[in-house]
Amino acid sequence: MRRLIRRVGDIGATLVRLSASVAETITGAWTFSTAPTIANPTITGAAPATPVVDRLYTDLIPKVWVQFSVAGAISDDVNVSSITDTGGGDWTVNFAQGFANANYAVLYGYHDNNIGRRMAVGTAPATSSVRVIVFNEANALEDPVGNLFVMAIGDQ
Repeated sequence: MRRLIRRVGDIGATLVRLSASVAETITGAWTFSTAPTIANPTITGAAPATPVVDRLYTDLIPKVWVQFSVAGAISDDVNVSSITDTGGGDWTVNFAQGFANANYAVLYGYHDNNIGRRMAVGTAPATSSVRVIVFNEANALEDPVGNLFVMAIGDQ
């Protein structure tokens, strides 16, 4: 059902009548009294070599993120099945759903006031996990004082 909107007061009455199965285009400046939401959007397609501005592509959405303690306890996560604590300064983040290949980007970090520590990846990322290693200033493995975090973006 399509209906011409003639005045702002008609917007609410008209939007509830739009069909989800028909492509609708709304143009112009719009003001809503409450923030509109999109429930369960389908976003498809890989980003081209030169992505279009203000467009969301599936391969640019974070597929994994986690915050965990040095003991391997997960504080919060998306798509992480478990953390394997393999000793001081060394963990493996295991994914619930793996990546299509090992060519994904990973961001590592930790909360610690000791600036002498630095973070590195111990091995090349695998499709189903990534290893997180923290060294101290003497290049020895060492747990940071606070939590660690990992985020990964790529094809899944």
